[in-house]
Amino acid sequence: MRLMPRRGDAQDGSAYVEVLVAVMLVMACLVPALDALQTGIGSSDVSERFIKHKYKLQERIQTLLVEPFSLLDAEALVTGGATVVSPQFSDPGGSPDRLLVYLYRYDGDNADMDNNPDTGGDAGLLKLRVVIENGSHEVSTLIAE
Repeated sequence: MRLMPRRGDAQDGSAYVEVLVAVMLVMACLVPALDALQTGIGSSDVSERFIKHKYKLQERIQTLLVEPFSLLDAEALVTGGATVVSPQFSDPGGSPDRLLVYLYRYDGDNADMDNNPDTGGDAGLLKLRVVIENGSHEVSTLIAE
């Protein structure tokens, strides 16, 4: 059993240097690890918002699909085109994540010969398009009488 440290044991400062090197290594690894954690947390917020928007859009489309075709067709004739928002089925102005509904007759057979299915329009064929105002998310579908 030794009571006194020998020369060269911990008295020359090597233990202090080892601890200092270990702390510096941990610090050097901790910064990138915290950056990765921050990125992951930010991504989860974006993903949560995307999923929320997706379900909100799908819910509105499903709500529209249970409406009678005659009601939807009448609204399509009132709005008159692919760029006009349907006031009857869209959210009121100022709503958070406001849904805008575009409802119009779809030119499936290209009867007007302009190669644009959003102009002209066939009786008995409607396009429903729901978008989030000032957003990049949208859902659309065609319905037939």
